Amino acid sequence: MVVKLSLTPEDEQRIARHLSTGRFEDAADLVRHGLALIEDQDREREDWLDNDVRPRLTDIENRPERFLAASDVFADLAERHRKGVSAGS
Repeated sequence: MVVKLSLTPEDEQRIARHLSTGRFEDAADLVRHGLALIEDQDREREDWLDNDVRPRLTDIENRPERFLAASDVFADLAERHRKGVSAGS
């Protein structure tokens, strides 16, 4: 498959800089490595969502009494800040 890309001069310089290190055989090799990194990041994000975020959301939905509303947290922080600023004045 042949893909044509329009690159900015800055992107061309970035590619040339990476190629000059000798780490990559050519621009296609550089693109393959870049795509592999994107896929790794996507996998890590999905793992994080599946293993960290979703269970916490489920916990919040099942036991909301254990958690504070954001509005309450921000109101408390604002009050603490107001008192700290007033005490220091």
